[in-house]
Amino acid sequence: MSAFKEIVRGLREFAPWQVQLFATGCAQRLLPLADACASERTARLYSQGLDAAWSAASAAQREELAKSLEQVPEMSAQSSDEIEYWALRSVLVLTCSLRADLGENPAKYGRGACSGALELHETIDDTLTHPEPTGTRIIDPRDMSPPGPWENSEITAERATLALLRASTIREAAVSEVRSLSADHTDDLREVIPDFLRAGAWTG
Repeated sequence: MSAFKEIVRGLREFAPWQVQLFATGCAQRLLPLADACASERTARLYSQGLDAAWSAASAAQREELAKSLEQVPEMSAQSSDEIEYWALRSVLVLTCSLRADLGENPAKYGRGACSGALELHETIDDTLTHPEPTGTRIIDPRDMSPPGPWENSEITAERATLALLRASTIREAAVSEVRSLSADHTDDLREVIPDFLRAGAWTG
């Protein structure tokens, strides 16, 4: 079973608030990418969205933030050739977090956050390993290489979050633990994002 399928299967067992915290952890770990690729206003909205997601702000406030994020200029990016595209992908993970416990299908949003975070970390690995101009390399879908270090780090973080939440019964206590679990990953990723952007030849 792939890591993605394993993690998504675990999410189906969770209460909505647990799925929401899982998705928020995914969005937290992508903060350095959003900070580096988004406009100042969008980066500020991203941080506000994270704060609202961690604090369990009202449904109305979180939905308003999700809608605001869906209207930022980066959402019009059409291609991975554009630096704004990577902000867009991070924002999509955050909107999953903001909405995960507001509807009838929390697992759908958990799956979206999991998939988005894993795919972005896979791209970071691939770009750092093959520092060629965007769009010049053809990838054979049959050539499925094992996860690289950043994707593996995200898989580890997601699995650890599942284990932590599985043992949690109180949201407030779980928030602190999930945030702490994500902190080192976030700090380490921030250090390599400049190399990622240079390797992919993205410019703002």
